[in-house]
Amino acid sequence: TWLLYDLTGAELAEVLADGIDDPDGCDQVSGLTFEYYNRGTLEQPVTEIVSIKLKNGTVVDIHDTDTVYRVVIPSNDANRPGSVFEGKDPIWSWYSELEAPVDNLSLINILRSRRDKGQVHIPTDDSSRGTCLNASDLLNTGDTQETSGTEETQAENTEMTGTTQEAA
Repeated sequence: TWLLYDLTGAELAEVLADGIDDPDGCDQVSGLTFEYYNRGTLEQPVTEIVSIKLKNGTVVDIHDTDTVYRVVIPSNDANRPGSVFEGKDPIWSWYSELEAPVDNLSLINILRSRRDKGQVHIPTDDSSRGTCLNASDLLNTGDTQETSGTEETQAENTEMTGTTQEAA
């Protein structure tokens, strides 16, 4: 189930930070870019959002508690205890399969049809939405761990989860 909410700039910043800090949190975004500092470690991030910019160029005041922005979020993310959505009623709720039914076989048939027509390139937007402003500091901590009998730096073994957030 998808839910539609109005969030202030401060709440939007909190949702983005929670998505980075919690590996099970809502970390897929679209329609905006943001910058942040990780004040923790790679394993236990503590995220400070410093800027948010909407796709149309609007800069979101991350301290504003009056201006609202519409967001769509899956119910499982909105219903997490302690989230900014706690105690809020959604503006709208809908079950996506009822409004836009898609089953695996239909999707496979569409992809096969595109393949057969030579339309094999499916454009995607894989640009980064979030930029960690102190990523190089985190990578240069010198933390080491043992892997297969050899020592390698933590940075070499750890993907930068939380460094950039991709949108879906």
